[in-house]
Amino acid sequence: MPLPTIEQIEDYLESVEELIVSSLSAATPDLPKVSEAINRLWQDVLRHSPQAVPASLKGLGAFEVPPPPPPPPPPKGFWESTADWVVEHPWTTAGITVGFVGAGLLAGYAHPRFRRTRVGARKHAAASAERRQVVVVLGGDSPLGLPLILDLEKKGYIVITSVAAPEAVDEIESKAHGYVRALVLDPTEPEMIPFFLRSLASTMSRRFPLTVAGDPHAAPTTHLFVQSVISLLTLPSSTTASSPAPLEHLNLRGTYQDYLQATHITPLQVIQALLPLLRSSPARARDALANGLGKQSIVVCLPATDARVGLPFGSAQAMSAAATLRGVEVLRREIRAASSSGTSGTAEAMRNIRVVVVDVGAVGEAIKAPSSDSALKSIDKWTPAEQAAYGAAFGSQLEQGIRRNPSDTSVFVDAIVDVVSNGRKSGRACRSHPAFATLRQFVRGDRIVVGAGAHTYAFASYLPPLLLDALLNIPYFLASIRNALLPIPPRVTVPPPAAAAAPPPAAVVEKPPAASSSGTDSEPEHSETGSEADVESNSGVGESWAFLLTYMVPRHGRMPTSTQGISLWLVPNEETTKKIETAMKTRPPTTKSPSSFPPFQPHVTLASSSDPAALRAVVPRGQSAIPVRFKSLEVGEKYFMSVFVAVHSSPGSPLENLREHLRASLGDAAVPPVAHLSLYYIDEADKDERENTARRLKSELRVLEGGRGDESEVKIACFYDDIEEEQDPELIDGFDGEEIWMVRCEGPVPGWEVMEKFVLAK
Repeated sequence: MPLPTIEQIEDYLESVEELIVSSLSAATPDLPKVSEAINRLWQDVLRHSPQAVPASLKGLGAFEVPPPPPPPPPPKGFWESTADWVVEHPWTTAGITVGFVGAGLLAGYAHPRFRRTRVGARKHAAASAERRQVVVVLGGDSPLGLPLILDLEKKGYIVITSVAAPEAVDEIESKAHGYVRALVLDPTEPEMIPFFLRSLASTMSRRFPLTVAGDPHAAPTTHLFVQSVISLLTLPSSTTASSPAPLEHLNLRGTYQDYLQATHITPLQVIQALLPLLRSSPARARDALANGLGKQSIVVCLPATDARVGLPFGSAQAMSAAATLRGVEVLRREIRAASSSGTSGTAEAMRNIRVVVVDVGAVGEAIKAPSSDSALKSIDKWTPAEQAAYGAAFGSQLEQGIRRNPSDTSVFVDAIVDVVSNGRKSGRACRSHPAFATLRQFVRGDRIVVGAGAHTYAFASYLPPLLLDALLNIPYFLASIRNALLPIPPRVTVPPPAAAAAPPPAAVVEKPPAASSSGTDSEPEHSETGSEADVESNSGVGESWAFLLTYMVPRHGRMPTSTQGISLWLVPNEETTKKIETAMKTRPPTTKSPSSFPPFQPHVTLASSSDPAALRAVVPRGQSAIPVRFKSLEVGEKYFMSVFVAVHSSPGSPLENLREHLRASLGDAAVPPVAHLSLYYIDEADKDERENTARRLKSELRVLEGGRGDESEVKIACFYDDIEEEQDPELIDGFDGEEIWMVRCEGPVPGWEVMEKFVLAK
């Protein structure tokens, strides 16, 4: 397309201009009138304005122009301003000068350890994501364990804890975030300690968090080290605490020994094994101090009431706490003595260990006293003399109770974390400052009090014993005044004397069924007969002679003559029998079943069978007397093994040789699995009396135990109740079996029949 020419462009612009003018004229027809109005207004102004300036308007007159102002002075320099400020503030200047000089001297001549600490703290803060400090918590399944474990993990520690049952492992680890490992350690089973320590050593080589993928083992450069050991096992729990009772009633070889094992021996054994890990190399100690990690620690938690004072009827807890406290104090003094004995590397490593005791009061549900109902039920297990002596005081203690609101669990957790972290990871910001943490540890020392009531008992422990005993005795004194003023004072009455036992009911024998319509008599159905040995070796058989009688009677009511329960007994001579029977006369005033506590001949059951000829044939001819030695007093769950004395039957002994001969001749089922001498037969209806009877035998010193394992022994003290004067009891630890009796064990125990006696050679 050709370009337009200049003439064409000019014509186009003229046409556009005409179009615009015509459009505006058409749109504003009055626009020319506006310009005319303005023109007329201007003409009127010129016509009516004055022609000259009025004379009344005066001029300014002659005047001089003032000179320009002088230029401002130049601003003062830094040094001039500083000099003026120093002249105006002499004392402030002197203080600042002294401060700068002191800071310079401190920075220039401070010990290199402080500079390393500051640098190490910064490095530690930068590498906080890498966890190497391990805290071992013993008793993580206790009420205070889980909150403490979770808070330690939150503060940046790896936690390895012990639990009593495998079910608690998943419960604890599922609530953590990969930095908690739970290992099984039952404090009542000392055999589990080596397995726990091996598992702990294996866990120390793992890489944390446990949920991370890849190689499960940690690199050598990131090897873990134990920062602290915390023992919660030394606190009483619902599984280990015993019922309150007087010291006279406490079973030292049973209840107290189990409690001492769980709360004293097991925790100290674990601490003994972990001490080499805490006693790290001097280089590790210096590195921990340079990185601001603080000292390693051993924290032992004890109940404040038991460790500080010791209240009545709490002897087991008080003795265990006192023993643990003294052991921990000795350990602390030994560590301090070792750290002060020289300047070697080992002494420097020992200086990095701190031993702390925490007295725990009422915190959450950590130390929960048994209910009054369960405590009252425990009185039933006391002897009548103990009930008469201590019943009123014990009732007064239960009546007044301990009404105290427990502290929150976070108070206990903050105190423990404050010790573990040396005040650097406390819950409060002001405590996290190193200077404040050092001052706090110096003031508080190595024994901390936490929980409601703990400070009260801590203060009471410093009182003189005479004053402390008087204060503790005030509630009982007030109760005695109250009881004296009441018309019928509340007292624990002694049970009435034993009533004559009712005769056992006659066995009900079913009548034989009528003959069938065909006129033929049905053959009687014979059942297998249970014997004493069968009952002792089979837990599925009944628990009393009534069941045994029913089991032995056929359904058609006729006692079979070919299937009878017959046993071989090894019995002592008549003189020894009377001595053993003195320990078989302890029984409660009343029983629920007439088959409980029947009289019988002391014996050791050798074998049982339904064939008397077979038993007669297996008795060795010319057999010499067999020595029997008592091993331990046991409580069983079967009628014929209710309370018995287990006897030594080691391989190669005369008794075990005879038992092997009987097994080979009659079969294994005919010989009881445990060689024993029964003292009491107690029915299932009175099963609670089994433990009570064994406890009474020990508390009344009728049975004395000694030794452990294969060397354990039991001695029976022969007290004759019909002799009123003071007796010097004879102790027997066994007997020589001089006769073997063949006894028919059918029906009630008093009706058992001796069929034949075999005299052994002396």
